[in-house]
Amino acid sequence: MGGEPQVLPVLLVELRRARSHAASFDDAWAAARMRALSAAANGFDRGAWDVALSGTRGAWQAAYCGEPAAPKVAPVTLLAERL
Repeated sequence: MGGEPQVLPVLLVELRRARSHAASFDDAWAAARMRALSAAANGFDRGAWDVALSGTRGAWQAAYCGEPAAPKVAPVTLLAERL
């Protein structure tokens, strides 16, 4: 995915910012996901990243809320723990 270097850092920055303002995860996720997807290199990358982010939303939410992730999404939690 050509947008790989930008998508995750944008998502992390946006989620950190929202959490520092005590935003709910649902509100934070919607805004952060849209900004992160806009950082993807092209429409194909945006579509692929949208699928990937949607599939790992639970891990991001767990990290955002300071909860452990389910075992099947634990590898994604390594990235999400950077929140």
